[in-house]
Amino acid sequence: MTFRKANHTSLTITSLASWSTLLFLVVVFVAGCGDSNGPMPLEPSPPIPGSIFFTPGNATLTAVGDQQQFVARVWDQRGNEIPDAEVTWSTTRSEVAEIDQDSGLATATGPGTTTIRAATGRVAMEGSLTVDLEPPRPGEGGK
Repeated sequence: MTFRKANHTSLTITSLASWSTLLFLVVVFVAGCGDSNGPMPLEPSPPIPGSIFFTPGNATLTAVGDQQQFVARVWDQRGNEIPDAEVTWSTTRSEVAEIDQDSGLATATGPGTTTIRAATGRVAMEGSLTVDLEPPRPGEGGK
């Protein structure tokens, strides 16, 4: 089969391999044409957590049962905040404080210092929580 252009140049297709190449080129051309408003946009890549920061970075509680809310913010690989990123919270010493792994609410369980960790994807941040029990006030059971 021979195709001729107005300037008298021609393209001759003589084999099945050439036909499949032509079909591939036509499919690629048609797919890339898009609508009358221009080419079809590429799908954006999904946000990937690139950094995480939480506040407060370090906190102190003074009584067993006291609570501290930690709040995390996550940014993607392009520097845009991911407001609905899933963050998992943990503590290294549950005898000092327990933390709700979904909400970031820590509760003091005893004296000492523990590491608080927030993680999402491959990024994490660590801070600390100290439970420094106040001595009893005069008249409240102390000597």
